[in-house]
Amino acid sequence: MRLAAVAALCLACAGTAAADEAAPACPVKLYRWQEDCRALAGQDLTGIDALRLVPLGDDATLTFGGSARLAFEQVTAPNFGLGHFPESDAFARLGYLHADLRTAAGPRVFFQLVTAEESGREPIERPFDRDTLDVYQAFVDLPFSAGEVPMMLRLGRQELDLAGNRLVAVRDIANVRRSFDLALLEARPGGFLIDAFGGRPVLPNPGIFNDGGDPHESFAGLTVEHPVLTQPGSLLSAGAFVFRRTRAQAIYAEGVGRDDRDTFGVRLHGNVGAFDIAVQGALQRGTFRQSAIDASGIALDAGWRLVDWPGQPRLGLSGGRASGDKRRGDGKLGTFDVIYPNLSYFTDASPIYPGNSADIEPNITIFPIRGVTVQTGIDILWRISNQDAVYVPPGIPLIPGTGQSADHEVSLPYIRGSWSPTPHWLIELSYVAILPGALIEEAGGHRAHYFRSAVTARF
Repeated sequence: MRLAAVAALCLACAGTAAADEAAPACPVKLYRWQEDCRALAGQDLTGIDALRLVPLGDDATLTFGGSARLAFEQVTAPNFGLGHFPESDAFARLGYLHADLRTAAGPRVFFQLVTAEESGREPIERPFDRDTLDVYQAFVDLPFSAGEVPMMLRLGRQELDLAGNRLVAVRDIANVRRSFDLALLEARPGGFLIDAFGGRPVLPNPGIFNDGGDPHESFAGLTVEHPVLTQPGSLLSAGAFVFRRTRAQAIYAEGVGRDDRDTFGVRLHGNVGAFDIAVQGALQRGTFRQSAIDASGIALDAGWRLVDWPGQPRLGLSGGRASGDKRRGDGKLGTFDVIYPNLSYFTDASPIYPGNSADIEPNITIFPIRGVTVQTGIDILWRISNQDAVYVPPGIPLIPGTGQSADHEVSLPYIRGSWSPTPHWLIELSYVAILPGALIEEAGGHRAHYFRSAVTARF
C-alpha cells in the first residue's frame, strides 16, 4: 500500500508536468513548512495544484504537499575496503505527505507523514534509512507579542532551520531527514533574529507510528543574528550561537561514555553583490566521562558568481577544520563534535566523518540552461592529530591514532548535476572517485567509486 501511494503521487505529478511553464507562485522549498501558499489566492488552480490552496471560509486555508523519491547508491568498496566488505548497492524509496493549516487569527498546525524503505546497504544498515509509516513532523505555531516585539512559540515534532548553521543540518541525502521533538521560541526585536529551543532528536524506527525522541540524548540552544549590510543586491548577517548537547553514550578513540558538551560559536553569512560567503567558528567545552573537553572547529564556503559569463559560473572554495585529540589518557578530549551534520556538504560520498580532520575543496558550479545545475571539484582531507583516530560515519573510529604514519586521508574528485524539467520533477546524478591518501593506504585501504542517481516527484 505504501509503494502504491508513492507511485500514485508520481503519476499525479506527471499528469501536471506539461502545464509547468512558468515559475509557481508557491514553489517547493527544502523545508516544506516554509512554504506559504496563500499567495495563490484568486488563481485558477487545476489538477493536483488545486491541493496547494484549499480555502476554508474567510478565516483559514489548508495546503497539501508531498514528494516521492526513488534512489540508487553504489559504493564499490565501503570503508575503503577495510574489513573486506562487499560492494554496496543500496536501493531506496521515500515518500512524504503534509498538510498545513493556517488561520487568519495566527495559530497554525503543520502535519507531515513519512514512509521509507532501503535495501542492499553494506557494511551495515543505517538506522535512519527505514521507517515503515510514521509522523515526521507535527507542530503547532502560536504567535503572540511581548510589547511591540513579535514572537512565536512552536511546539511539537519539527525540523530545525538555523539559517544554514553547519552544525545542525537536515540530512537530506539520507532516506529519512532529521527532526526533533522540541519547543522553539522565536523573537524578532528591532531587526534581530533570536531562536531558543530545547528537546530531543527523533529516532526513526522501521515500524508503524513508533518513532520517538531519543531518551539518551538532549539538545538545546540559542541563536542570535542581525543584518550588518543591507542594500540592493546584498544582504550580510552576523550572529552568535550556543548549543548544549548531552549524550549518554558517545564514541571516540578515547573510549565510550557520557558526553556533556557546550558549543559556543559565531557566524557570518550572506552575499555582497556577486560574492557570497558563509563562515563560522566554534569552541567546545564540557566533559566526556572523566575528561575535560577542549575542542574547536571552523567551516567556510565562499563563492563568486560570474553573472556576465555564459552559464553564469560560480567559482567556489570550501573547507573546514575539526580538531582532534592530542594525547589519549591525558584527562582532556580534543575531538570536535560536529553535532548534527549534513555529510554531503562537499561531495555526496562521505567516507570520512568530520572530527580530527581538515579539508579544502575548490569547486565550480555552472547553470547552463534553466533548471540545470552542474558542479565539479575536488575535496582533499587530512588528519589533524596522529594521536587520534580516523572516523567514518556515523562517527565511528576506523583507524586508530598511533602517533606515526602519514596524515593525508583521501581525495574526492567529483561531479554532480541536477535537472528540474518542471517544478514537479527533480533528477539528480553524481559520481565521486574515492582516492585514498597515504594514511588510508598504509592501513590497507584502496580506491573506490561512488555513484548515485535519484528521481523525485513533488507537489
